Amino acid sequence: MQRKTKQALALIAIVALFMQTLFGSLPAMATGNLSPLHITMTTNGQPYNEGDTATSPVEVQVTTTSGDSAGIEISQDARTTWQPFDDTQPLVITEEGKHELWFRLADVEERRIIKIGSQLVQPLRMTSAIIYVDQNKNGNGTSWANAFGNLQQALDEASDMAKPVQIWLAAGIYKPTERTTSNDPRTATFRMQNNVAIYGGFNGTESHLEARDWVNNKTILSGDIGIVGDNTDNVYHVLYHPNGLNLNTTAILDGVTITGGNANGSFSHRSGGGMLNENGSSPQLTNVIFDNNTANSYGGGMFNNGSSSPQLTDVTFDSNNANSYGGGMCNWSSSPTLTDVTFDSNNANVYGGGMYNWSSSPTLTDVTFASINANVSVGGMSNWSRSPTLTDVTFASINANVSVGGMSNWSRSPTLTDVTFDSNKANVYGGGM
Repeated sequence: MQRKTKQALALIAIVALFMQTLFGSLPAMATGNLSPLHITMTTNGQPYNEGDTATSPVEVQVTTTSGDSAGIEISQDARTTWQPFDDTQPLVITEEGKHELWFRLADVEERRIIKIGSQLVQPLRMTSAIIYVDQNKNGNGTSWANAFGNLQQALDEASDMAKPVQIWLAAGIYKPTERTTSNDPRTATFRMQNNVAIYGGFNGTESHLEARDWVNNKTILSGDIGIVGDNTDNVYHVLYHPNGLNLNTTAILDGVTITGGNANGSFSHRSGGGMLNENGSSPQLTNVIFDNNTANSYGGGMFNNGSSSPQLTDVTFDSNNANSYGGGMCNWSSSPTLTDVTFDSNNANVYGGGMYNWSSSPTLTDVTFASINANVSVGGMSNWSRSPTLTDVTFASINANVSVGGMSNWSRSPTLTDVTFDSNKANVYGGGM
């Protein structure tokens, strides 16, 4: 019996030696708690369960108990090739589909399966660095405790950093300090950047973007740089995006109120008191309020000029004024996209108390024009030379002292679906349209 046992063991040893010679050393698949690799996966700040379908980016953090963190490797092509894995920052998976990840340390390998669904709104390509801003602090922007004291410091820092970057603003009032003309303080303005997202609405303690509350934590970008309440010395534009900047939808502004812009200067400073977008700047705005901005010419709240077509979602234009066209917004050869936007109590002395469009075809969905006035013509929306598209839009309680209370169309045929005209008035022509 003992002889047979010894023969069997010898045979096993010979087979094992043959297999090692033929295939080389076989990696050990980690089981139980024996693995030196510790892999953590989260999505939206919550644990991600392997096999579930995530609708937000999944972050993967890998550490080791062996002390050999430099030896961690990753393969994303079924172990065909391996690269060093940086354990100092998470790997962020954003692309829709199924992802097979292999991690290796010495002869131990572990596999993880991640599934990303199709509901990602803005997938991130890499982890965003965060710059913190709190008007009550005077730090270096690396944390809430060491936050910058003003937004311009954060914008300067972001311009020198690898992108993307997020700027988190605690509740407070932030005023521009960077001048476009050194001897004119009213040219001070904020300027957005591509691949930089500015988020307001924090109380100064949050660790996750989703925890902010922009409704109760008011974050205000104010142009009132001089005597408080006197707009004659306010900045011309709270935000100004000049020719050549070419902002796209990676330039994000979210959760702030823009107020106190007074564009009553020379020709280049007579439009867009709240925001002026020039020649191809098309940022993305969400949860933004334009309140009490003015312009001598076009667009008290916002002026989009020369193929500048921003995307606006959940944005409100309230109590803005233009002496000429577009109390809330004026579009000149520009076609922005507006979703869930409200124009309330805006005024223009000539055309378009809410919106004026010249050679522009904006797309409006779930938009309301209410309590708007035009001292001459067209209280709600004035369209010249192009044809906007309106879906689920309401014009209510709008007044034009001469003609057309709700909407006017000059030599154009806009597309209207589920549009309501209610209680609008014009003293001469067309209370509704």
